[in-house]
Amino acid sequence: AETGLVSVSLPGVEILWDQAFWNCPNLKNVELGTGLVEMYADTFGDCVSLEEFIFPDGSIIETIEAGVFNNCTSLERVVLPQSIKAINSSAFRNCSSLVEINIPASCTNINFTAFMGCTSLTNLTLEEGNEAFVKENGVLYNATKTTVIYVFPEVTGTYELPEDLTTIAAGAFTGSQISEFVLPATVTEIPDSFFVGISADTVVIPQGVERIGKYAFAYSKIKSIVIPASVSLVDEYAFQGCADLETVTFVESNTRLYLGSSSFEGCTSLEEITIPYRVRLADELTKSTYAVGAGAFRSCVNLKTVTIEETPAENGVSGVINFGSNAFYECSSLTRIDFPAALGNASYRSGSSTYTCYAVNSSAFQGCTALETVTFNEVEGQAITLYGSSMFDGCTSLRNIVLPSTLTGLYFRMFAETAIEEITIPASVKAIGSNAFSGCSALADVTVSWKEPISINENVFAESMRETLHVPSGAQSAYQQAVGWKDFE
Repeated sequence: AETGLVSVSLPGVEILWDQAFWNCPNLKNVELGTGLVEMYADTFGDCVSLEEFIFPDGSIIETIEAGVFNNCTSLERVVLPQSIKAINSSAFRNCSSLVEINIPASCTNINFTAFMGCTSLTNLTLEEGNEAFVKENGVLYNATKTTVIYVFPEVTGTYELPEDLTTIAAGAFTGSQISEFVLPATVTEIPDSFFVGISADTVVIPQGVERIGKYAFAYSKIKSIVIPASVSLVDEYAFQGCADLETVTFVESNTRLYLGSSSFEGCTSLEEITIPYRVRLADELTKSTYAVGAGAFRSCVNLKTVTIEETPAENGVSGVINFGSNAFYECSSLTRIDFPAALGNASYRSGSSTYTCYAVNSSAFQGCTALETVTFNEVEGQAITLYGSSMFDGCTSLRNIVLPSTLTGLYFRMFAETAIEEITIPASVKAIGSNAFSGCSALADVTVSWKEPISINENVFAESMRETLHVPSGAQSAYQQAVGWKDFE
């Protein structure tokens, strides 16, 4: 970047390479010749003093490449030449002062992110003869009005999308001022990033939508959402950072449903959630999969009540439910979790190997400082593995937990800094990780059933009370000599 550059004249230049004038903060005036053929990515990106850009008559350039004017926050007016055929991704992204631009008759392709963040754009002119697009009531469509490309900031209030709509470009409504959206019954998915940052507090999702895409509603102002019976995937980050979201309702159905990683992360107004019985893994998996993805409800700091529905005796959805790492990390208001009988491990094959998708994974409840009780509803023959470190680390109110009888290991800091007073470690446990119960200052009573003590690190129970250790008859002498166990009174 040339920080002192104010004006540039390029009458004979045919190619401007990537970032040629990127981040020239004082650049205000640019003069081009008609022979310019290419402007590559980010040519004038972050030129925050650039106010107007006019291509000369007779220009032959055909494409505004990705990010050419990205973050030109003072840019108010652009005149494109009649040669332009395409405006690529993020070409004018975050040009927040852009008011006026023309779309030539020759232009047949506008990327859906081309004008994302252009919050002042009220005068987009489709020139006579352009047959590729239609602008109607502040909405830019393709020629047949089956695709929404972009909605301009002039559109406010309730907006009903056309009945024949089949596609909504990702990010089309980003930053719009519409207060309520009504989607047509023809829509089958909410695309990635579609409603990112919208100010509307209500969106009506029609029955028939099968997928809510990545970041679909992220950081929006919605207050409530109803997930239709037809939805089978709430994808990653779909509602991340929706700080005003108070109510999530899942319509009852037998359509299997997955909640993707971080799907509701940071929904700080959410106080209760019911995870429906249709949130279950498929009976046959082809990859590592979680019914409730990693970080799905992470940092929902006001979430007090989580109800995980049991599978009904009739007309239920088969399969187990499992939880990815950090699923409820730092849900500091959560007081209780009751796992259903459907909780369990699942497996998948890759090549000649078989892998396990564990029931509950690392740091799933770490930092849930109000969590007092955890229960498991075990089913004979169904393995439950609590896998990974720090699962309940820092749950300073946790006093009551009965561990599943199928556990094979307790991992690093799994119950560290909790208020557990007594614990029975199942006979199935073969290993206990370092600091698994460290800092459990109230832990006075531990029961084990191994006749020979398993080998543990001396810090497993560090800074715990360690008053009483219950062991099988005849095993007392072995435990009194074993590292980590001999410290009990």
